[in-house]
Amino acid sequence: MSCLARILVFATAIMTFANVSSGEIINTDTTLYQSVPPGGLWVRDGESGPTVVTILDGAEIAPLVHVEDSSIVNMHGGVARRGVVLGADAVMNLYGGQIGEGHPGVLGVGGNAVLNMSGGTATADVMIGGRASITGGRLLQKLDVTAFSIVSFAGGTVEGDVVAGRSGRLHMSGGSVSGNLIADDYSIVNLYGGSIGGYLLAERESSTIHVWGYDLDLTDDLLTGTLSDGTPMNHWVDPTGKGQIILHQIPEPSVLVTLLMAAITGLVVFRRR
Repeated sequence: MSCLARILVFATAIMTFANVSSGEIINTDTTLYQSVPPGGLWVRDGESGPTVVTILDGAEIAPLVHVEDSSIVNMHGGVARRGVVLGADAVMNLYGGQIGEGHPGVLGVGGNAVLNMSGGTATADVMIGGRASITGGRLLQKLDVTAFSIVSFAGGTVEGDVVAGRSGRLHMSGGSVSGNLIADDYSIVNLYGGSIGGYLLAERESSTIHVWGYDLDLTDDLLTGTLSDGTPMNHWVDPTGKGQIILHQIPEPSVLVTLLMAAITGLVVFRRR
């Protein structure tokens, strides 16, 4: 089952549980600053092209926001009670507000959809099957990177596990993860920076975690050294993992400065000649 199909199954279950058979369809540019009648919200392209919806403080949507076609949602505030589902080529720019109200819920990205998250809070599980750039905000549950997705995680916090699976690609260069960092099922994780509260696990033989930094060492399941962003590493690696953890040594910053100065000096000397 594809990631989008899994998201839709979950979303349908929520809609059934809420006993909702209809909702509001928006296909013209709209700003929401008050509650939407129960039934959910569908954002779709209009006759003139993609629809842009801006959600501000005061807006309350139940149970779900569905963003379809090539439409765009800019969320600065408000609440989507049970979550948001992005499909097709939809885009969501999450600056603030809250997705999910309690648990369960879902923030699902499928197809070629894109999530850009720089703020806000998601109390729901986050399932990425498209593309995502996370530079801020809070994810209170786990982050699931799946179905050939590409996720850049450079800031913000995840208070659960981060799991890459089903050929997902995760590039982590900042932010913090309270739980574990797990690669599974043909996935690839590149770890450049950020902090991890739990262990590292490359679960299956087809999974790989690449760690980039200097003075890196993996001995007796303990990974030490410094990540490329300067974050110290002192993390356990789960010995039950059958995949690979590959260490990539890079020059220390002081060495880079020395090499740069040498290159500049050489360039100046060459020019003098």
